[in-house]
Amino acid sequence: MELGPDPHSFANFKHAKTTQIDLVLNCDFEAKEFHGHVDITVDLLQDTDVVLLDISGLKIQECSEADSGKKLDYSTATQAYCGSCLEVKLPPNACTKGSQAKVRVKYNTTAQSSGIQWLSPSQTKGGDQPFCFTQCQAIQTRTVLPCQDTPSVKAPFSFTITVPSDLTAVCSGLRQGEPTPNGDGTHTFVYHQPMPVMAYLIAAAVGKLAKASLGPRSDLYAEPEILEAARWEYDGITETFIVEAEKVCGTEYKWKTYDIVMLPSSFAYGGMENPNATFLSSALLAGDKSLTTTLAHEITHSWCGNMVTNAFWKDFWLNEGFTRYVERRILGAMFGPAYRGLQMTYGYFDLIKNCNFLAHRPYLLKLQPEIVGVDPDESFSRIPYEKGSLFLHYLEGIVGGEQPMTTWLRTYFTDFAEQSVTTDDFRDHFTAHFTKAGVDMSGVAWDHWLHGVGLPDYDIYAHIDNSMTVRCKEIAHTWLHDDGNGANASDIDGMKAHQVMVILDTIINENTHFSGDKLDRMDSTYHFSETKNCEIGFRWFLLCLKNNHRSCFEGVKAYLSRNGRGVYVKPLYVELYRVDPEYAREVYGGLSDFYMDVVAEPIKKTLEL
Repeated sequence: MELGPDPHSFANFKHAKTTQIDLVLNCDFEAKEFHGHVDITVDLLQDTDVVLLDISGLKIQECSEADSGKKLDYSTATQAYCGSCLEVKLPPNACTKGSQAKVRVKYNTTAQSSGIQWLSPSQTKGGDQPFCFTQCQAIQTRTVLPCQDTPSVKAPFSFTITVPSDLTAVCSGLRQGEPTPNGDGTHTFVYHQPMPVMAYLIAAAVGKLAKASLGPRSDLYAEPEILEAARWEYDGITETFIVEAEKVCGTEYKWKTYDIVMLPSSFAYGGMENPNATFLSSALLAGDKSLTTTLAHEITHSWCGNMVTNAFWKDFWLNEGFTRYVERRILGAMFGPAYRGLQMTYGYFDLIKNCNFLAHRPYLLKLQPEIVGVDPDESFSRIPYEKGSLFLHYLEGIVGGEQPMTTWLRTYFTDFAEQSVTTDDFRDHFTAHFTKAGVDMSGVAWDHWLHGVGLPDYDIYAHIDNSMTVRCKEIAHTWLHDDGNGANASDIDGMKAHQVMVILDTIINENTHFSGDKLDRMDSTYHFSETKNCEIGFRWFLLCLKNNHRSCFEGVKAYLSRNGRGVYVKPLYVELYRVDPEYAREVYGGLSDFYMDVVAEPIKKTLEL
């Protein structure tokens, strides 16, 4: 079976396109599966007698007409890296252009459904109830439900989910009243998502969740044991971020509510922008609000990614690069240009680390990489985030600053609202807008930014306020060139967490050897190994491993046991394996059930398991 217009999907969406999804599932913790059915409404854009859906790790039981119950013929065909194709024959009266069909697929998930993570009670904070959640980006929705699993297709959905009576289900939509008791130890929640969204934004979290208010349109869901800590971290700032995002994007927030669900720290990402229910890792609860910038990022996705979406995964930078750019505009508006400069410096250092980490795969160092035949999850990195946002900052300078960019963003989000776009669409829109405004666009280095490998030819420091990073680089210089002489704990008193990250990144990116004695002195001075900030901890342990410092092994093991975020753990396993392959395999062997598949699979490849 050939793939469709999207090289990561079988969907024939140019012939039969999904316009509504209605999902009805039971959450079975004993069997560790979802079972039920999905009704998929498709509009025929061309004559065709089949609708092609993506599936992976699903057991299909039957296909039928949703309204009449009449059985429909179906077949499956497998293609290695992106699952299987479910081909469903359409009813004879719904095969011509302009027709509409509603297909029901009865199915259940399996142990191979990698978009679902099942946690035992012992893996939760409370220890007395299980927990499960989905994570479907990039192409994991097909492991949760049959669908046209491509960002080129957007549709409203409903999600009816039945769970044990003592658990709560939170889904990525607007909750429809209170759950309905079923009299059998279960109750049923109903959520509606009226906005057309990509399949990967269909999400659910089920567990022992308590609720607290965060603002006029925001609630927080978390395990009771961390509810107060999470409420303190995000109370008030959530609404402030939304309001500031509206100003930078030039349009109002259209999703009505903005709720947050705190997930266990095994979550593979810092956050996931599921509409009306952003998922955040509990590893972000640093206790000092230092990592709330991740929330600003996820809120920004309400415009960049959720409202206007990359049509294909090679255009992923349109999602993450835009979001990172707007996020830092928000932070700059709230805390000043120096803070925006700090954030951009931190991001640029992340870009350097990723370019070094991915040097053996240079095609991934392009802003618009060719990833046909490559699982998008395997190509995930900071490149689309940081190189993409840097590109937009470069363009900001060409067109005259922040205000012209906000004016353009308003038209961009309005003209392409609820659509999926390509890089060419962006380029044409941007060029037309500013040409009409009288800006000379002939000098824009489009090819260099979009198709160049690695770091762009752009002096970031000449275009930002560096005042919050000067002292950071001085401290790093003390350790790099003066053996730490004169350093003391007060060096970092009063510093923002991101300033400390810049210190460590400056040292890491120099690739200068540090002795074990120097690392021990540095830790005794600043106590980095004891930090509760997962970003600082990652950088500290990465520095130690890069310098073959075996004394950090126990600290690394503890860090890897409480953080499942891929951008942290994958580089640490790479370095740990380089230093001591046997120990790296031993550590992973004891933690393999902790990680989501999207993280575990690349780690296993690194460890040659």
